[in-house]
Amino acid sequence: MDETKATEILRLLSREGYSLMDLCHLIEKIEEIAKDGLIPEIKRTERTLEEKIEYCLDELEIPKHMNVWNYLIFLTALKVKDKNNELNASALYKETAKHFNTSMTSVERAIAKVATKVFEGDISEMTKRKYFSTIKQHITSKRFFMGIVRVVEKME
Repeated sequence: MDETKATEILRLLSREGYSLMDLCHLIEKIEEIAKDGLIPEIKRTERTLEEKIEYCLDELEIPKHMNVWNYLIFLTALKVKDKNNELNASALYKETAKHFNTSMTSVERAIAKVATKVFEGDISEMTKRKYFSTIKQHITSKRFFMGIVRVVEKME
């Protein structure tokens, strides 16, 4: 759907007394109904774990050309697959650094920098709350990637 059509729909809903929050709740309800298969016209396609993570990184407006994009995909996937919760942040940074032939410090620093950029950028308060339950200006690198992990796990 292009921006013109989306804008037209939002204006129509606004004229009818619906807010953007109403629309968000409606979308969630539609997704639930589609998942349950109650509307056969809506085909729900399952995304891979990597696609789910990429969706989150796109939503947070993290540039694909940065190393941290790849770090976050790898690290988030490791944490999501860690069903027994055996890997702490340090172990995750270590595995990610090993995989990308860099240092743990570089991985953590890259995540901390992108977390700062996300919070200083134009990300909506609603998106910040969705991932991090806060809109304050600074969060740790661990809280940043764990916010992504939580959202990805809810997608499953």
